[in-house]
Order: sequence, then structure tokens, then C-alpha cells
Amino acid sequence: MELENLMANTLLLKARREKDFSSLCDKQPIGRLLFRQFCDTKPDLKRCIEFLDAVAEYEVTIEEEQTEFGLSILNRFLKEVWFLLSNKDFCK
Repeated sequence: MELENLMANTLLLKARREKDFSSLCDKQPIGRLLFRQFCDTKPDLKRCIEFLDAVAEYEVTIEEEQTEFGLSILNRFLKEVWFLLSNKDFCK
């Protein structure tokens, strides 16, 4: 009986400790759904969901097409970031 209590307490402590994005919003279906719903209410966060969807699609893309698909993700989502970072006025 004590071994069962010890294991239950260990699992409870582990669950309390794992409160990062991955465990709350990625691994748990309800957390993922709530995160998506939250982002849908904020126009500036909708792009984040589009990015996460693209990365999820990349992860299941066949290996021969991953390079091209990855480059399209970079071009679609990160091109404007590189532009902003290269803009000298932005860095001041």
C-alpha cells in the first residue's frame, strides 16, 4: 500500500512540475485546443497557429519533399523577420 502511495505522489509531483508549453499545449489535446482557441481571439497570434500547423505538416511530409516544404515555411513565415532584422532603423 505504501508503495502505491509513493508512486501516486511521485506522479502527482511530476505532473505539477511539467507546466511548460509542450506539456500543456502540445501533448494534451485539451490544452492544445484551448491554446488554439485563445490564439484565434487575438489577430496578432493567428499567424502563430498557422506557423505551428505548417511545422506539424512538415513533420509528416515525406523525406524527399521536406527540404522544399521547409524552405517554403521559412519563406512564408520568417522572410519578414529577416527583413526587419536587416533593417538598420529597426535595430536602433
